[in-house]
Parts: sequence; structure tokens; C-alpha cells
Amino acid sequence: MDPRKRSLIKVALPPGFDEPGAFDQTERLVADLMGRKPERRFAYIQESARFAMENWTCEEGAGTC
Repeated sequence: MDPRKRSLIKVALPPGFDEPGAFDQTERLVADLMGRKPERRFAYIQESARFAMENWTCEEGAGTC
């Protein structure tokens, strides 16, 4: 990655983040997406795409069907 094109963003966590297990789940997700193991990133993307396709609906008149 070109350091001149990198950006730093601030992430705000939603209410309920302090519930038991929420931190561990978030930490695991960040490690999967930003970690050094591309196979974990790939697995997350595949599962998310599968979920999106299973829950996708075509609305009449949307122009995208």
C-alpha cells in the first residue's frame, strides 16, 4: 500500500458494545478482516456474499432486476 494514499478513520462503536462477549466478537472480526491471514478474509467475504444472496429480494420497479 502506498503510504501517501492511506487514510486513518475513526470507528464509533454502537450502544451495547459493552455487553458480555461483544468485545471478543469484534476483536475476532477485526483480526479476520485486517489480519495477516488472507484465507480468513476470503472466508468472511464468501460467507457474507452467500448471506447477501440468500436475503436479496428484487423489488418491482427498482430497475436492478
